[in-house]
Amino acid sequence: PTSDLETICRRDVASIAADDSVLLLWVPMSMLPDGLTVMARWGFAYASGNVWVKDRIGLGRWFRTRHEMLLLGTRGNPPCPAPGTQWESVITAPPGRHSEKPANYYALIESYFPTLPKIELNARTARPGWDVWGNEAEGG
Repeated sequence: PTSDLETICRRDVASIAADDSVLLLWVPMSMLPDGLTVMARWGFAYASGNVWVKDRIGLGRWFRTRHEMLLLGTRGNPPCPAPGTQWESVITAPPGRHSEKPANYYALIESYFPTLPKIELNARTARPGWDVWGNEAEGG
């Protein structure tokens, strides 16, 4: 089931995030302002973003979208990737099940933060080395 904006904003993400941490937040284009609101309410400042381009057209009111945004927010002073190791800002990958994100985004996150703790909220599946929270993830 989906949650409304206020329910999402009230999640106590600040209590599980390190003082110096990065938030990566998926946002459909139609909900971009909501994503920025959630990020701020959770105590993160918007820093950058990435675009996932899909191989087929989805729904949309004004435009039928083929992409989603991955917003990057920071709290404190987390480490940035070393110069020259940054991924491109656009990644093309086919969509999977509803709301499932491509595996190469996990690879991106793990390459940027190989030794730091990670948690996925609303996880679809458990992932080695990650904590997960979600009604579809075993152990979540």
